[in-house]
Amino acid sequence: MIELTGKQIRFLRALGQHLKPTVSIGKGGFTTNTGRSIENGFNTKELLKVRIQDGCGAEPRELASTISLATDSSLVQVIGRVILIYKPQHENPVIVLPS
Repeated sequence: MIELTGKQIRFLRALGQHLKPTVSIGKGGFTTNTGRSIENGFNTKELLKVRIQDGCGAEPRELASTISLATDSSLVQVIGRVILIYKPQHENPVIVLPS
């Protein structure tokens, strides 16, 4: 997990504004299958949106920190029940963060 500066967070939030949620978390909460789905999403993208369904009893902020720790990604934003997370690809990063 990398530490993001305020400028980098704003940049990623702007990129994530038009993304559709890649993974949905239902009433089962964050499971190993959910973690696997998020990791598979990071194989093709560096910035993911995760939607928490209404049936999930977990708090969005707590779930966001659990997801970012489990997937070794950086939490960018939590708005309502939508989480935006970032994990750069090591070989060929697509998103170039501002300094």
